Amino acid sequence: MRRSSRTVVLALGLVMSTGAVAHALNFCFNPGTVTPSLAVAEKFKKPAKGRCSPINGIDISDSTNRRLVTGTACLNSAGDTLLVAYTVHIYAFNTAVGVQDTPPLSVAMTLPYPSLVNGVGFVNLQNSGVGGGGSTTAHANPCIPQNIPIP
Repeated sequence: MRRSSRTVVLALGLVMSTGAVAHALNFCFNPGTVTPSLAVAEKFKKPAKGRCSPINGIDISDSTNRRLVTGTACLNSAGDTLLVAYTVHIYAFNTAVGVQDTPPLSVAMTLPYPSLVNGVGFVNLQNSGVGGGGSTTAHANPCIPQNIPIP
């Protein structure tokens, strides 16, 4: 009887602890700027207060070019602001010369948490001095649909 009681308690503990684990989702980040970016962070986990999470995935705002994304999202210690910064690495295909590496985009956002809407966003084309301007419509949310194909 004692052994079965321990087994039940252990099983309940496992079920309860797995329910507390954060699920990784494909998460979409949009700075809302004139220069477009819609980054899909693959298996993104929202960070805890005072912590950061990596952003890795693709940018799907341009269907003709492959655009890989790397970056970081950090939730401030107060838990009310998500700071996001990522780089869009652009590889354009030109039939005359093949694959061309073009200057990357730097994207930064400050999003109110937990709403993640009406934040401030900015995009800048690195090494060019050209900015995509700022916006007050930056937002983020789980991607719909969740399974977005990689071009």
